Amino acid sequence: MGTEGETPMPARSSRAPTESAFAIVLRRQRESAGLTQAERAGIGVRTVSNLERGINSSPYPSTVRLLADALELPQDVYDDLVTAAGRQAATDRPVLPTGGYLGAQPPTPIVGRDAERAAIVDALTAAAAGEGQVILLAREPGIGKTRLAQEAAAYAGSRGFVVASGRCFEQQSASPFVPLLEVFASLHQAAPQSVREATGSRWPALAPLLPDQLRPSRTRGSTTPDAAQLLHRDAIALVREIAAKRPVAILIDDLHWADDATAELLMYLVRHTTRDRVLLLGTLRDAEVGSVHPVRTLAHALRRERLTRAISVDRFDRETTARLVSQRLGEPGVAPGLSDLVHLHAEGNPFFTVEIVTALVERGDLSLVDGHWVCRALTDIEVPISVSEAIGQRVARLSPSARNVLEAASVLGTAFSPDDVPVGETTDGELENALDEATGCGLVTIVEDGYAFDHSLTQQALHLGMSPVRRRRLHREVGERLERRPVAARRRRAAEIADHLEAGGANGRALPFVLLAGDVAADAYSQTEALRLYDRARELAERLGDDAGATEALERRGRVELMVGRYDDALDHLVETAERYRRADELGSRLRVEGMIADLQHRRGEGEAAAGRLDELLAELEIDTGSDSWAVGGAVLANGLARVRLSLGQHELCLEATELAARLAQQEATPAAEADACAVGGTTLIFLDRPDEAVRALERGVAIAARIDDATLESTAIMGLQWLTTMRGELSRSRALGERGLELTRRAGNTDMESNHAAGLGHTLYYTGDWDEAQRYLEHSIELARAGAPTLNSGIPPIYLGLLRAGQGDAEGAAACYDEAATAPDLQTFAFAGYLEARRGQLDLRRGDAAGALARLEPWLAQEAPTKVHDVMLLVTATEACLALGDTARATALAAQALRRADATSNRVDAVDAWRLLGRSRRLTGQDDEARDCLAAALELAISIGYPAAEARVRAELIHLEPDESDAR
Repeated sequence: MGTEGETPMPARSSRAPTESAFAIVLRRQRESAGLTQAERAGIGVRTVSNLERGINSSPYPSTVRLLADALELPQDVYDDLVTAAGRQAATDRPVLPTGGYLGAQPPTPIVGRDAERAAIVDALTAAAAGEGQVILLAREPGIGKTRLAQEAAAYAGSRGFVVASGRCFEQQSASPFVPLLEVFASLHQAAPQSVREATGSRWPALAPLLPDQLRPSRTRGSTTPDAAQLLHRDAIALVREIAAKRPVAILIDDLHWADDATAELLMYLVRHTTRDRVLLLGTLRDAEVGSVHPVRTLAHALRRERLTRAISVDRFDRETTARLVSQRLGEPGVAPGLSDLVHLHAEGNPFFTVEIVTALVERGDLSLVDGHWVCRALTDIEVPISVSEAIGQRVARLSPSARNVLEAASVLGTAFSPDDVPVGETTDGELENALDEATGCGLVTIVEDGYAFDHSLTQQALHLGMSPVRRRRLHREVGERLERRPVAARRRRAAEIADHLEAGGANGRALPFVLLAGDVAADAYSQTEALRLYDRARELAERLGDDAGATEALERRGRVELMVGRYDDALDHLVETAERYRRADELGSRLRVEGMIADLQHRRGEGEAAAGRLDELLAELEIDTGSDSWAVGGAVLANGLARVRLSLGQHELCLEATELAARLAQQEATPAAEADACAVGGTTLIFLDRPDEAVRALERGVAIAARIDDATLESTAIMGLQWLTTMRGELSRSRALGERGLELTRRAGNTDMESNHAAGLGHTLYYTGDWDEAQRYLEHSIELARAGAPTLNSGIPPIYLGLLRAGQGDAEGAAACYDEAATAPDLQTFAFAGYLEARRGQLDLRRGDAAGALARLEPWLAQEAPTKVHDVMLLVTATEACLALGDTARATALAAQALRRADATSNRVDAVDAWRLLGRSRRLTGQDDEARDCLAAALELAISIGYPAAEARVRAELIHLEPDESDAR
C-alpha cells in the first residue's frame, strides 16, 4: 500500500466537526454503558470523543464492530448503529479522500505512463462490452503501480463502473480475505437496494466477506472444501448480479501480501467472469513473490489460460523525471542539472525521486524565493543515496515526540489505528499532536478513522532503522495491548497478536494466538493457511518444549484434514495425536481423537478396520461399553463407535453406543455430542422398526442443535427426520423440514449436505405431484453432488432424480441416473443397494421384463425384513412382477408382507401401492368384495397424504371392478 510514485507537498488538514446520526446514536449508547466500556474495546477517549462530536462522522466498519462488541449491543441496537454509520447512498457517487493509496483520489495529475494508461483504457473498454479483463501491474516498490491503479479507478468511475478496491497488508497476510472485505463491502453498498436486502437469503455463504453487512450468527465455521466452493459460488453470483446492471472494476493493491484464500477466490472469479462486464486489476512486487507464493500460482494460471495481461511498470527516463520534479515543485522548467542529478541517484524510481526532492527542500538545498525555487550550487548538494537515507533525513527533522510515535507506529504496518500505537505514557493530546506533525510533512496520511504511512517503504525504513532491542520491545507492547481487547477483537486479530508477541520474544504467550489464528483461517475456508498456522504452532511449541501445545496443534491439523477430505494425511496425524495423548496419559483427549479416527475410517469405507481398532482400544483401557464411567471426551468416542456399528449393520450395538454417547454428553455438558448421538441413534431406530422413537430422537437432536446454534448438527438430524416424515405421509411437514435443512446447510457451507437436503426435498415434491419444483431441486442436488468428491451420500441425488425421470416416462434417463447412483461408495450402509435394485426392477416392469425384475429382487425376498428401511417399496415391486407373471399366490403373500412392513415402519406412502396390488390380487382370484375393500383403503390413504400419482393408479385399478355394461343388459 502507499503512494507508488509522486506525492504532493501536503498541507495540514483541517476537519470541521459536524453533528451526525452516528454521533447521536453512539453517544446515547456509550453514556448508557459508560465510557469505560468503549475504552475496553481498545478505542481511546480521544477517538470516542471525535466520533461523538462528528469529527469523524462515517467510521470504518471495523470500528463500528469494535464498539458494538465492547458495548455489548443487542442486534436491534447494533443495526441502528450500522445504519447511522452508513457512508454514502448506493445511488450516489462516493466522495473519495485524497491520498496516495488505492481507494483514494490521486493528489496530483499523473506524469508519463501514456502506454500503460492506454492499455488500461483498452481493458476497461473491453470489460464494459462484456469481455472480462485481468490486469497485473508489476515491478519494484515505488515504481508507480498504485498511482496507475488510482488512474484506472478514476477512469472506471467516470465511465459508470462500480469501483471496488482493497489492499493487502504484510501484517495481515495470515488473515483470510483482508483485501476482499473492502471489495465486497463496496460492491454490496453499490448494489441495488433489492439486491442488498436479499443478500443474506440468496447468498448466505458470503458472511465471511460481509461480516458487517450480514453479521452471521454464531455458528461453527465449516472447513470442508464444499464450504469454500459455496463461498466462491456466492461471491461470483453477487459480482455477476451487479455487473448485469453496471460494469464492475475490482482493484487490489499489494497482491504480494495476499493470503491463499484470497488468491483462490480471485482465480475462481476470473475464470467465471470471462463473459461478464468485470475488470480485475492487481498490483504486486514481482520480486517479492516466490515460486510457491499463492499469487505466483495465480499469475501463472492466468497467463497459461490467457486470462490476463501483465503490464510491467518501468522506471522513468530523464525527461519524465524532469517533469515529475517540476510537478513536485510546482514550477515548470526546473534546471536540467538538478533534474539530472536527481535522476542519477533515483535511477528513475518515482517514489525515490519525490523523496529526494522533499529532502532537498526540507534541508534547504532548494528554497522558495519570491515565488520561485532557488537551488544551491549543484556541487554543494549531497543527495541521499537510498530511499532509507532520504526518509531518515526527513524523519530526523521531526520533533523527538513525533519521531518516537512514527517509529512506534511502524511496528503496526503500513496502516494503523492511533489506539494501537505503543506510546507508553504519551497522552492522547501528545499523540494527536505528533501525528498531526507527521501528517503535515507528508510522512503519514489520514485514512478513514486511522492513519497510513505515505508508502510501505517509509514504514519499512522506520521499522528497520530502530535498534533490535527497541523493535523487540515495541512488538511486545503492541501484542500486550491487543491481548487486552474484547474476545471478538482478539479473535479477528489473532494472527497479528501472535506475530507481535513472537517478534517481541513472548513465544509462550504467542502460541495460543497462533492456534486461534489457525481456527479463524479454517472457519473462513482458508484451509491451506490454517494448516500452515497449525504447523507453525507445533514448531513453536516444540521450541518451547511444550508437548501439550504441539499435540494440540497436531490434533487441530488432523481435524481440518479430516473435514477437507485429506484422509491419508488426517489418519497419520490423528493416529500420532492419539499416541501422544496415550504417552501423556491424557485419557479424555485420547478418547476424543479415537472417536475422530473412527469417523475417518468410516468415511473411508474401512468399517472393519475401525471396529478392530476400537475393540483393541476398549480392551486395553478395560472400558465397559455398558458403563458410564468414561473419561471426559468419551462421548465423541461413543459416537464414533456408533457410526462404525451402523456401517457394519450392527444396529443393536449401534443403538447402545448412541445411548451411551448421549449419557456421556450429558455428564460432560457437551450438547453438540448429545445432538450428534440423537441424530445417529434416530437413524438406527429406523432400522429397528421403531419409527415413533426414531422421530422423537431426531426431534430431540434438532432441538438441541438449534439451541446451541449448530447449523451442521441441526441439518444432520433434520435429514433423517425429513426422510421419515416423507415415508409417513406427512408431506407438508416434510417439505418444511427440507426447506429448513437447505437453509441450514447453506449457512453452514456444506454442499454435500446441501445436495442431500435438496434431493430429499425433491423426493418429497415428487410425491406431492409438484414435479417441476421437484426437478429443479433434484437437478440442483445432482450438480452439487458431481462438483465434490464422492461421499456416503453421493448416491441419493441420482436415485431420486431417476425416480422422477421414470415418473415422467423417461426410462432411459432413469436408467442412467440409477447407473450413476450405483457408482457411489458404500451404498449398503443405508440399504440403498436393495432400494436401487427395486427401482431398476420397476424399469424392467415398464419394459415388460417381469422375470428380469423378479430375478433382481430374489436375493432379498427370503427375509421378512429384507432391507429394514426400504422393504415396502421392494416388496411392492416384487408383488407387481409376480402378478405380471401370473403367480397370484406369491403376489398375495408378498403384498401382505409389504403391508406388515408398512405397519412396522410407519411407511404410509408405499403402503398405498401395497393395498392397491393386494386389491388386484384379490380381483384376479375372484374376490371382488375383498378387492374393493383393499382399493378403498388405498384410495383413502392416497387422498389423506396428498399423493396424486398413487391416487391415479388406484382409480385406474378400480375401473376393472366396475360392472361391464354388456353384462348389465
